[in-house]
Amino acid sequence: MQLIVITNEQPLKREHDLLHALFEEGLEVLHIRKPYYTLYELESYLEDINPSFYNRISVHRMPDIIERFPLRGYHFSYDAFKKDNRDLQLINKFRQSNRLVSCSCHSVEDLKTAKEITDYQFISPLFDSISKSGYKAGIDLNELSKFLREHNATTLGLGGIDEKTISSLKNTGLKGVVVLGMIWKQFAEDADIKKAVQRFTLLRETIAEGAQ
Repeated sequence: MQLIVITNEQPLKREHDLLHALFEEGLEVLHIRKPYYTLYELESYLEDINPSFYNRISVHRMPDIIERFPLRGYHFSYDAFKKDNRDLQLINKFRQSNRLVSCSCHSVEDLKTAKEITDYQFISPLFDSISKSGYKAGIDLNELSKFLREHNATTLGLGGIDEKTISSLKNTGLKGVVVLGMIWKQFAEDADIKKAVQRFTLLRETIAEGAQ
């Protein structure tokens, strides 16, 4: 299973130091989700990251940034896409230029169509969120497992992922997990890079043990 990290919504003290530490520890994919940033602020955020790591980064919400940085890919909300699919041409353009396109889904039903236009999908929330108070589990794991057994979908689970809940996903057919709160919630309080990297390493080791 792949392990993807999403950034904290709000800027944090020593955030870029931790990002570089995670990349150096072996983080393969980072999703930058800064919903309150302007395009200029997102550009500045990326400029503070070592360019050697750009090919491991996907960005949310701002497709214009893809034209300005050699990034891995682009991520969008499937709920928003269902209301207005004007972005389909843009999505196809990115995929044709070898950028990976992904989206967030909140139901198994949405996965059925989302998988046709994306390279991979997030589905959430699998468990009660660590980072968002009141954001409760909303996906039936049995229904999800049945779907993944019957369809060729590269789907990763999000929401409440930690070293304990990962074990519940072993036989679901998920291709990986996406973490946010496990990495950032405590870091927002203590800015301790060493401990945050240890949490990342624990998750990675738990995934590796489950695959044996």
